[in-house]
Order: sequence, then C-alpha cells, then structure tokens
Amino acid sequence: MDPAHPLQGQADFCTKTPNYATESSLPTRLIDVNPGSKPGTPRLVLSADLGEATDCRYTALSHCWGVQGKVPKTLRDTLIQHQERIIGLSKTFEDAVEVTRQIGVRYLWIDSLCILQDEANDFQKECSRMSLVYAGSYCMLSAADTEDGSGGLFIPRTSFGLQYPEHPINYWTSLLKGPLSTRGWAFQEHQLSPRIVHFTNTRILWECRTCVAFEDFPSQVYRGFIGGGFLRRIPGADWGVKKINTWRLFDGHQERYEKEIDWGLKIPRSAVHIPPPANSVNPNYNEDIRTRWLRAAELYSARNLTHEADKLPAISGLAAAVARLVEGDVYLAGIWEGDLIRGLLWRSVLSDTRVTPPKRASNTPSWSWTSYCGRINFLASVNDAYILSREMAYDLMAMLDGSHPAIKVKYIASIKARTSVLGLDPFGSVSSGTLQITTLIKSYGIGTNPWNNRCGTLKGDQNFQIFLDDESSQSHSGVVFAVLLSGSDGKESSFGLLLQKSHLDTFHRIGIFYTWNTGVINSFRLETLTVV
Repeated sequence: MDPAHPLQGQADFCTKTPNYATESSLPTRLIDVNPGSKPGTPRLVLSADLGEATDCRYTALSHCWGVQGKVPKTLRDTLIQHQERIIGLSKTFEDAVEVTRQIGVRYLWIDSLCILQDEANDFQKECSRMSLVYAGSYCMLSAADTEDGSGGLFIPRTSFGLQYPEHPINYWTSLLKGPLSTRGWAFQEHQLSPRIVHFTNTRILWECRTCVAFEDFPSQVYRGFIGGGFLRRIPGADWGVKKINTWRLFDGHQERYEKEIDWGLKIPRSAVHIPPPANSVNPNYNEDIRTRWLRAAELYSARNLTHEADKLPAISGLAAAVARLVEGDVYLAGIWEGDLIRGLLWRSVLSDTRVTPPKRASNTPSWSWTSYCGRINFLASVNDAYILSREMAYDLMAMLDGSHPAIKVKYIASIKARTSVLGLDPFGSVSSGTLQITTLIKSYGIGTNPWNNRCGTLKGDQNFQIFLDDESSQSHSGVVFAVLLSGSDGKESSFGLLLQKSHLDTFHRIGIFYTWNTGVINSFRLETLTVV
C-alpha cells in the first residue's frame, strides 16, 4: 500500500490546527533521507548547518528497542561515519525512511541514531529538548505492534475491514494492545506529538489534536466522539456501550464537545466529520493543566521501563511542555509546587501481574510518586469516595481561627519542598529532595487487614483507612506517624502521609491515610518534620 496520498492529506488538514505544546526549534541532529527520483543513502546532519531557506520539516519515529544490542545506534566512534552514510538499518528504520520520503519530508528523527548513545552529557542535553523534538515534528510514525526493529512498520495484517461501519472508532482500542503502548519512553512521545500515524497489525490509523482517521475510513472523525481527551463511553451502537481511552494531556476539553453531540443518536458514517470549535485544543487554565498532569502521571506510572533510573528522564519532555503553560511554577521530581498537596497524596496500585513487590528508587525522594516503581493513582482523581479538589487540599494551608467545626486548635500549617537536579536536564533525574512540613501529627502502630495486606488501620483508632506503598503491612513494624496534609469540612474527611523515621532528624514515606471523622485530629500535636 502506498501511504503517501492518505497520510499527506491528513497532515495537510491538521497543519491548519494550532499546536500549543511547541516552539520553533530543531533537534540537534536529523537524518537526511535524501528523497527524490534517485534517493540516496540516509545520513546524519546537524540542524545548525541547514540554511534558513531549507524545508526543515521532519518526522519522528516512536518504536520499541527490543534487545538493546541489536538496535542501530550512533556512538562517538561512529558519528563521522553516520554523517557520511548510515548503513545497517533495521526493518523498522528502513520503513520509517521510506514513509518519510513518500510523504514529501526530507528529514527524520530517531532517538538511537540522533543521540550519542555512549555520551551521558549528550543524552542529558537531548532529553532536556525532548518536548521540542516530538512537539515540533511534522508527524510521528508509531511502530505500534512491533516488539523490536525487525518487524517494520508494515507488518502482516491479522484482520482488515469494518465489522461495524456505523462506528469505525471502535477499532481505536486495538492501539492499546500493542507492545509500544506498554513502554515508558513512548508515553511522552505520544503525548507531545501534534500528528501521529499508528502502524498496527490491522490497519494504519491517524491521530492529531482535533481528529482521528482510519486507513479504510479516511474522513476525519472529530475527537469528541472518542472523548475529547478523556475516558468516555460511546453509546448509540448496536453492540452496547464501549469504553475507549485516547487521553492526551494537551487535547481538548470534554465539556466543550458534549454541547456538539447528541450521544443518544446513532452516528452515521456520512456525518462523523464535525469541524472542531476554534478553542477546542487550547488548555486555558493552569488548574486544568495541573489536574491533567496528575492523570498523565497515573497513566505513565503503569508503563514499563528497562531502567527504573529513567523514571524522571522519560517524562521530562512532557514536564517541560507543561512548565511553559504554568509559568513560574516549580517542578519537584514529578510534582508541581503549585499543586503540591494533591501531588503528595498518591497511592500505589497493586498489579495482578507482578510476582515481586515493586522497588523504590534510591535517588528519588520517598514523597514523590516517581520513587515508586509501579502503578499509582492520586486521591485527586481516583473514581471512588476519596475525591480531593484543589480547594479542599489547601484548607489547612492557612491560619485557622477555630471556626472549623472539627478543629479546636489554632495553628499555621506550612509545607516547603526542594530537589537537587542531577545533570543538565532541569526536569530530569534528581540526586535528592526534602519536604519540610509544619502541621498536626500523631504516632501510631499499624493494624493489619485480613483481606488486604496493603490497606489497614492505625492501632487504637478505627477511624482511619490507610494505604501502604509496600504490598505487605508486615514490613512496617514499630511507630508510624500520621501527618495531616488536608481536610474538608464539606466532606468531613482528612488526608495525610504515613511516615517512619529514617534517621534521627528525618522521615520517609510509607503510605497515606484517610479519615472520615475530622474530630479525631483534635488529639494531634503541631510539629515540624523533614521528609526525604
């Protein structure tokens, strides 16, 4: 199949829509695919050497590395050679070169070839620019269903054809099953890219900030039909309700789409293209972006990383893009200072597929969700009784005058955090971090739960529900400290951290707690703690 015509048409349409996550900047290195009637061998070029009149559009490849020794790489010793010609490309890389040529683009970016893989400084420098690399690409080529470079983009088809012509968007769920959808580094690549071509084992799919399209249904389908960036239910189909997850942090807002669509009507194939509202992809409010960041962190935490030390670097590009929208906010190892309390109230999610408990990263502060090598979610967004708004989170961040019905003591709660960046990327790895809290605390022992080793109570007080980061409460003996972070008179609930002493003057996090009876905090005392 010749991909040039449909992909070029989709790209031309989507270049007319705004992109809010990028600025004009080229990657340090690009691959010149030498298009033309007699295409030559690809070679590496420096973007600084390209003239101002040059058409500098480039595609970017998102792929699974597979066995690392088999991935074509640029090293310090092969840099000069690759600037002359790149040979020994994998099948996926060869296909990416060919697709780039056919859609009329001259340059291509591939991480293993455009970043020096044996130079730590070059890796850190390029990681710090990752938000610009993918957000600035003409489109991203996603090798969705190949585990390594041997599969290529045009892999053998397992099926083709529309079983349910009223709802071609039903096929979007196939993207969630491919190997690339499980990889940590691929998460921000998908989040940042303004236009994406997904090569799957059933068909080619197209995605941009406002629309999606299909190889066998090329008319653009308005993103509102698949949730406008949220997990949505799609009614109106004969086979019932289907959940489809196409969430992206910089996509449009759910409520704006609902005004355009009657979800109770069956959607005919001839009427699925609805022009998006002019402001549908513009995230106007910092509050919304911070809430979306929490959702992004939850999704990212479920991804796999070959090296857990990559937890912060693999999402640093997305953090850099968010930083441009929350100007002046401080990034603290995965948490925004302007949303600090909600960012601290995360809990681990037990995976049914894990044989051993997830590890904790040694160089990341225990209070950050990035220290936990496993899936997490936040009390701010979990779909159960523990809903925490940003306003509720800051109920205890000011002096209380005794008017709160459940709190009889006057105090000032303060919280400050800082991290030390490790390397050149301000949003990358950290060497340390501290959290200083002045608030109400109380010491307890941990009571076991016969039905769930990770959810228990605090000994001597049945008003608390606790969520431990470790998979067994037996690993925490002795005294634990309940440290109050947030409360709500509306819901009569309070939330906080569970800490244990690390050394004489410092503490580390072991979990969080929730209490539905705010009156119990009258027995707490005001103290200042340092958490590492």
